[in-house]
Amino acid sequence: MELVTHFSAGALCGYWLQTKFPKAKDTIYLSIAAALAPDLDVLFMGSKMTDYLTSHRGLTHSFIVTIPIAILVAFIYRIFRKKLNFIHVFMIWMLNSYIHIYLDYSNNYGTKIWYPLSEKVYFFDSMYVIDFLYTLPIVIISLVLYRSKTVRNYLATIGMIWVLLYPFSNFLIRNTLEYKLFQRAQIIDSRIKAINVIPDMFAPFCWKVILETENSYVFRGYCFFSPDFWNVKKEFKKADMSIFEKYGKQSRLVEVVGEFVRYPVMERLNLKTGYKLLIGDLRLYTIFFDHFKKNSVAPYSFFLNFDNKGNFLSYRMIPPMKALMTEKEF
Repeated sequence: MELVTHFSAGALCGYWLQTKFPKAKDTIYLSIAAALAPDLDVLFMGSKMTDYLTSHRGLTHSFIVTIPIAILVAFIYRIFRKKLNFIHVFMIWMLNSYIHIYLDYSNNYGTKIWYPLSEKVYFFDSMYVIDFLYTLPIVIISLVLYRSKTVRNYLATIGMIWVLLYPFSNFLIRNTLEYKLFQRAQIIDSRIKAINVIPDMFAPFCWKVILETENSYVFRGYCFFSPDFWNVKKEFKKADMSIFEKYGKQSRLVEVVGEFVRYPVMERLNLKTGYKLLIGDLRLYTIFFDHFKKNSVAPYSFFLNFDNKGNFLSYRMIPPMKALMTEKEF
């Protein structure tokens, strides 16, 4: 999730905790700091995209590593401040850090929640990375709690219920929808082997649906406001995963992207001087932006450039939050 959601969730949790420790104003500041702290891992990784893909949401996003971090914070706090005891600081930090991890785990980017015991990336697939329907109520409740103390106990409790239950309720909706659509899809197209429902913008009302066949993915959009209307329909060829292994020997980034993608698709674009392979990941596409035009592709989409003889020349990748592509020549 993005910064605003983590900040407002930390503030809300701090106000709720302050009802338990009314004389400890540090509760709110500690809660916000703990809610933001896991994302500080970006300050300790390299500037390369490979560092971001392999390290972000790893060490500081682990349920296990959070425990010694909380202990360390509690010790440091007790050295300089005495308003809260060690156990209170420890529990405040643990709760808010775990909420941060829970929210990141709820979207489809993935989080190494059991690091260092496991390098596996886990997904809850219940929320889009920017969820206005989730964040806006948290921001509003936090602002009301900041301005008024009369309803703090009651409203803060409601806010915490929203923070924790919304992602899980979306998870239940997603699984129910996935089950029903799979039955429907097999009737429509017998080639369908599996179906994956992924949150899109404005989930739980709108979802991306990825139908898997033997050699392709069919990407569609589903909206509860119009259940018979599938906003987008396009069939993609599955990417040849051996490409990542082959060209990963020449580029670490190509190798890392091969480990990062979940629904890799591939399209060949012929040029006068050679050809390009456009490789994307359907989990990062959205039905609200036309990512299927030639000049508009999803974040983390990858171009492999070849000459007429099939020699690998270069690659291009679209990093998140950047409009321009970066290019590396070999």
